[in-house]
Amino acid sequence: MALYVQETGPDAAPTIVFLHGAGVAGWMWQPQVVDLARDYHCLVPDLPGHGQSPDVSPFTLADCTEQVADVIRQRAHGGKAHLVGLSMGASVALQMASQQPELVDHVLVSGPTAGPMPGLLIWLTRAMAPLTRMEWLLRMNARTLKVPSDLYEPFRQSQLRMNGAVLTSILEEINRFRVPEALRGVSVPVLAVVGQKEAGLNYRAARAVLAIMPDAVGRIAPQVRHIWNSENPDLFNRMVRAWITDTPLPGDLLPLNAS
Repeated sequence: MALYVQETGPDAAPTIVFLHGAGVAGWMWQPQVVDLARDYHCLVPDLPGHGQSPDVSPFTLADCTEQVADVIRQRAHGGKAHLVGLSMGASVALQMASQQPELVDHVLVSGPTAGPMPGLLIWLTRAMAPLTRMEWLLRMNARTLKVPSDLYEPFRQSQLRMNGAVLTSILEEINRFRVPEALRGVSVPVLAVVGQKEAGLNYRAARAVLAIMPDAVGRIAPQVRHIWNSENPDLFNRMVRAWITDTPLPGDLLPLNAS
């Protein structure tokens, strides 16, 4: 079944595809779309098993990537798009760039996530899954993730809709995922970014991108956490605009090296 896709922006403008993280949906990109859709054609899919896209089990990154590729072929202007992915969405963007680079213009990945994940983290996520529907935990998670108050209700609905089988499949897929070695032969420009307060596994994945792709660029966004597109949307949006137009990145960003 086809993915649900929000489509906004000028008819003839270059296309940006925004790829969300696990457990949320396309609504997380609202702070970007409000700004960037003035100048860009924005496609914001709800990835399989999330938001308004149908539940799937097992969830696979391969299927997810192919469905996003279909969206680009059918709806992107010129059959090609800039990819902006966060967390799980970053994994999808990297996989697409490695497998179907002809569909991709520029790639920006923030907080990329790749295995192996700590066993305790996987166990805790599975153990806590039945509790995630409780209002107090939903609010605590929203505060931890810096979800803006105006996006709390979409966040809450995404969490309530999340199928336990899909969540388990996502964990297993991310645990198996590695930054693709096939990126070595790809000429697509890639920017790998982490929030300064992100976990070590996100730093490790971003550095793996830089190690595999010597021409890739790495940056650290200061004083922000994992879902920082809503924590500092002004910086995030300026970064996106600069990257996809091959202009200098915001000076607020700090350097990130491969080692």
